[in-house]
Amino acid sequence: HFANELVELRQKIIRSLPPADGSSERLFLSATTTELRARCHLDDTRRRLDGAVEGPGKEVLAADKMEAERSLACAEVASMAAARPLLLAFARSDAGSSVRDDLLVELAVLSASGPSRLADFATSGEENRMVLTKLLSDAGLLRHMVLAGGAVNGRYPDVMKLYLTIRDAATFEMSSTDPGTYRNGCVLHRLALATALEFAVPRPVVEFGSEGFEDIRVDPVRRYLHYERAYLDGELDPSFGTMATWELRHVVDNDGPDHQISWCRQMMRCYRPDHVTKADRKWRYAAIVRSDVKYKRPEWAEGQRRTYPQLILGEGCAAPEPGLVGLRASPLGYRRGGYVSQATRL
Repeated sequence: HFANELVELRQKIIRSLPPADGSSERLFLSATTTELRARCHLDDTRRRLDGAVEGPGKEVLAADKMEAERSLACAEVASMAAARPLLLAFARSDAGSSVRDDLLVELAVLSASGPSRLADFATSGEENRMVLTKLLSDAGLLRHMVLAGGAVNGRYPDVMKLYLTIRDAATFEMSSTDPGTYRNGCVLHRLALATALEFAVPRPVVEFGSEGFEDIRVDPVRRYLHYERAYLDGELDPSFGTMATWELRHVVDNDGPDHQISWCRQMMRCYRPDHVTKADRKWRYAAIVRSDVKYKRPEWAEGQRRTYPQLILGEGCAAPEPGLVGLRASPLGYRRGGYVSQATRL
C-alpha cells in the first residue's frame, strides 16, 4: 500500500513539473552524481579512519578525510548552483503553484520513513495503526515536522507516538489540534514536538570517559516535563518562548541527566550571574570556559564518574570544554547551535 502510494505521489508531482531545459537537466544530474560519490567516499574514509591504529597510516587517513570533506563541500556548492536554474524555472511556471506543499511534505515523509517500515509499524498493533493514521491525516503537523528538521532516521511514526505520549503527560493543557498552534501558538506545543523529534530514537546519557552506563537513556517525557516546569517557573532565557521547534530541538537534546541540567541552571545564576545577564548573546552561557575552566589536559581522579558538574574541576580541552559549553546553554533554554557553541561542539 505505502509503496504504491509513494509511486503515485512521485508521478503526480512529476506530471505537474514544467519541461526542463536539456542542458540544465544534464548539468544538474552530473553535479548531484558527483556529490553522491564524494559523500560515499567521505563516509568510507571516516569508517577506515575510525578503525585505524595509531601510526603513519592513520595520519594519512586523517589527511584523506580532510581532503574528502573539502571535495564534498565543493560538490555541494556545485549541486546547488546546478539546481538553481531548474528551481527558478519551476517557481516561474504555473506548476510552481499547482504542486501543493502537502504533496511534497507527504512525499518527503513517506520516502524518509520507507514503505516497509511504515507497513511494519501499522501492522504491529491497533494502537500503532491509529497513531499512523493520525499522523498521515494531519498535513499541518507533518509539514511542521519536516520544516523542523524531520525525524531522526525517518522514524516519523515513532515521533508521533512519542509526541502524543508527551502531550498526555504534560501538566499544561494542550487541547488544541489546529495546525497553527504548532507553528505560532504556545511554545510548549513546539517543545513537546521538538522533544519527540529528538528522542524518538533512544539516546544514552553521556558521562565523559565512564564505562558501564550505556543502558542509561534520556527519558523524553521527563525531559519535556523538566523544561515545561522550568519555563512555567520563569527559569529559562527570555527568548525561550519565541523559539521555533527546530531551535528547541537544540535545547532539549542535552545528553546529561535532568538533575545535572538543574544543577547547572542553579549554579550559573548563583555563581556567575554576570554571565547569564550578558548582553552579548554569543557568550552569554559560554563565557565560563574563559573565566573558570582552564584550557588544558583534563585531570580526573582515578575511578571517578566524570559528570558535567565535574568538568569545572577537571577542566580540559577537546571533549570536556565544548561539552561544557553545550550544557551551559541548554539548561537555561538557550539553543546550543549559536555562534560559539556551534564552533566548539563535539
